[in-house]
Amino acid sequence: MKNWIIKLKNNIFFKILISIIEMSGILLDKFTFPRIILLLLILIEIISFKYIEFLSSYNFVIYYSIIWFIFRQSFLFLSFTKNGIADRMKKKWGEKKSGEIYLLITAFCFWYRARSYGLFLKHTSWDLFPNLKSMFPPLFNILDFEVNLLTLIGYSLIIFGTIINIWSFLLIKRGAYYYMDMFYGRFLTSFQVKGPYKWFNNPMYGPGQLPSYGIALTVGSFSGLLLSLANQIFAYLFYFCFEKPHINRCLNKLKFNNKEEILSNS
Repeated sequence: MKNWIIKLKNNIFFKILISIIEMSGILLDKFTFPRIILLLLILIEIISFKYIEFLSSYNFVIYYSIIWFIFRQSFLFLSFTKNGIADRMKKKWGEKKSGEIYLLITAFCFWYRARSYGLFLKHTSWDLFPNLKSMFPPLFNILDFEVNLLTLIGYSLIIFGTIINIWSFLLIKRGAYYYMDMFYGRFLTSFQVKGPYKWFNNPMYGPGQLPSYGIALTVGSFSGLLLSLANQIFAYLFYFCFEKPHINRCLNKLKFNNKEEILSNS
């Protein structure tokens, strides 16, 4: 039984499946009480939007999506300022407990970012250029679904970007994806320049953003394209303001420690 579990965990398809689930904000490695609460909140939100008519209204969804976008960006940027959210949490609860809390909040943000964006696209389909769809005649049908050039481009972007994201996630692991390396102030994985990192300095902030553009194209949401662009701009702002300096600090520490080790052995 133990060998079977080990084989399953090492199976590439199983790793890809787990990566997709965890990238969406659902944590599966252990089921603590706070994590169960998080899953229940997700389930309640899905059921509420399905059966409460008001929540599916245009105005509510637009405001809901924008508020979640602002909350996530604000939480992320304010986390790593001097004496910011991360520092305050560690001072109050210690590194281990605060790290788990921060992980759950980040997972919460990841889920609702994707969820609110999906609802946003549903209500903004063909919003600015309603006649644009007629300019792209169907090329072929798949299970009664018409595929035209626009949807073909959109799905190509979705597939390519998703591959880049999953590949990158498998390399950097969940800790770096959830900003836990920045929270703790040290590398959590031994990063190597391979896979998408051979071609892109930051694949998740670059081509990894293509799926959101691709989905917006397939439903004809110009507002979705603008929201995706705003998300990518903020991603790069965060990278240059906080993430890159963090990486440089960690690299300098490694160089210093290696130099100290060489001197002590000489």
